[in-house]
Amino acid sequence: MNYKIEKLKDVAQVITGKTPSTSNPLFYGGNISFISPADLNNSTIGKTKITLTEIGAKQVPLLPKNSVLVSCIGNLGKVGILDKSACFNQQINALVFDESKILPKYGFYFSLTLQKALEKAASKTVIPIVNKSKFSDLEISYPDLPTQTKIAQILDKADQIRQKRKKAIELADEFLRSLFLEMFGDPVVNPKGWEVEKLVNLSVAKPTYGAGASAISYNHKFRYIRITDILENGTLNNDKKSAEIDEKEIEKYLLNDGDILFARSGATVGKTFLFTDKIEKSIYAGYLIRFQINKNKVLPEYIFNFTKTAAYQSWVKSHMKTVAQPNINAQQYSDLEIIIPPMEIQIKFVEIVNKIEKYKENLGKQVQFSDELFNSLSQQYFTKAE
Repeated sequence: MNYKIEKLKDVAQVITGKTPSTSNPLFYGGNISFISPADLNNSTIGKTKITLTEIGAKQVPLLPKNSVLVSCIGNLGKVGILDKSACFNQQINALVFDESKILPKYGFYFSLTLQKALEKAASKTVIPIVNKSKFSDLEISYPDLPTQTKIAQILDKADQIRQKRKKAIELADEFLRSLFLEMFGDPVVNPKGWEVEKLVNLSVAKPTYGAGASAISYNHKFRYIRITDILENGTLNNDKKSAEIDEKEIEKYLLNDGDILFARSGATVGKTFLFTDKIEKSIYAGYLIRFQINKNKVLPEYIFNFTKTAAYQSWVKSHMKTVAQPNINAQQYSDLEIIIPPMEIQIKFVEIVNKIEKYKENLGKQVQFSDELFNSLSQQYFTKAE
């Protein structure tokens, strides 16, 4: 199979995004998607958190359907493909492929392999950046159009398998949120009239901030949990790191079964993670706050699932300070009010949660297998020109 190698700028129009003025309310809240890196999930881009009006969209580049988007500032290499026209911000470079050379779906799947090249090309600053010029000079290898079609069809099928598994996990999470409301009611309304307690009074100790140590390669002695390691579904990613920390300090930050971590700063403020004894020995980083839950008063699984409710998300939005970046401190989290149902009802809830988590764990293994299959196929097709 013969592959050609060209620079991205020679096979596609490369466009950098832009953000309309946030001080003009007439630009926002319409029907046109406005994409940021948070909306890029290495798949077709769905509903976005921010939308623009037609007036707002006229202030920035509007991409056509089938454009491929790649994040080039911060979290490098996140990718998406459009199923309709949309606008996007300056953290993203977009590729509008010349379809006489490269099919958009082939270009999308190839773009998923660009992360290492982007990291190599990135500026050595606090936040990694790959500017338009460097991005445009990255190379793409491609065969003839009929072969591209076959490759895209095979990868489509492999991707559909893994996306179905991931969707099943999302549905399980939705079920748990619905179950919480059914068993306990809306925490804001507290329809059952249960006791309300502040989070600090449900803990065995005052909240503590994590270590300020630098992350290093995983040493198999302990894991260093950072904000970026915590996924939206409350699990950890596979990017294991340890910390450059004095051994005498480790005990201070060592996590125990039932501890809950709260993100205190940045775009993920309010995100939570429940540590259990199924997880390896771990300490936690400085942008996280630990609450050690008193299991005689409330079950940690109940608290953790409370943080998945709309009521909690609303509380986060109303309490975060936005001077330089969103922030919620330990005192604010301590004052978070939580309804406390009778222990027997909490136990029934947790029994169901454990069954669902077991189901999700099995699904996770299937997702891992389907990811490995997809990556194996990608490596097979996209390394032939090397």
